[in-house]
Amino acid sequence: MLVKYQNDKIENQHDNPRRLRGMALIVAILIVLVLSGLSLVALQAASNRLHLAGTARIATVAKSVAASGVEGTLALAASAPSGFSQLVSATNGQVPMSAVHSNFFDLATDGSGSFGREVQSMQSAGWNSRMLSMLTTPRAPGYQSGMYCFNKYVALTNGMYANVPDPGVTPDPQTNIDRNAQVAMLSNLFVGPNICP
Repeated sequence: MLVKYQNDKIENQHDNPRRLRGMALIVAILIVLVLSGLSLVALQAASNRLHLAGTARIATVAKSVAASGVEGTLALAASAPSGFSQLVSATNGQVPMSAVHSNFFDLATDGSGSFGREVQSMQSAGWNSRMLSMLTTPRAPGYQSGMYCFNKYVALTNGMYANVPDPGVTPDPQTNIDRNAQVAMLSNLFVGPNICP
């Protein structure tokens, strides 16, 4: 008889409408809390993906700027081999973008330039090549060994695509970090042919 009374008492407690409403409220609050947490995680993941996509786009443009620098340096060396060696000697191994052309990139702000409409928010795009080593060699691809000599240069080209902060304004570090990219590329240049010494 005692067991039956306890079972009836337990059943009566669960049938109490005030108690059921309190449990429903707690369950509803827990569900809302879990859904809020999931939505915050999804929002952060989407924000990270957008941030990564923007950073990857800027890095890709910087890579194209560096590749343009390699091509510009190669074109300058191919167009005037003896002049290139003199330029490298005179500039202490540096080949700046301005040595190839004063307006290497078209920076038109109407969207028709080298960088499209993006150039309006970017104040600096450029490259600089530095000759790391130079040696005279009788071998070069496509030439008979020993017939001519070539100046072989190893060039390090740095391409930059960035916001240049205004020194008079306190820069926003988040914006400057997100919008700056620099890429370095190595290339071998065989400049010549020259008469062997």
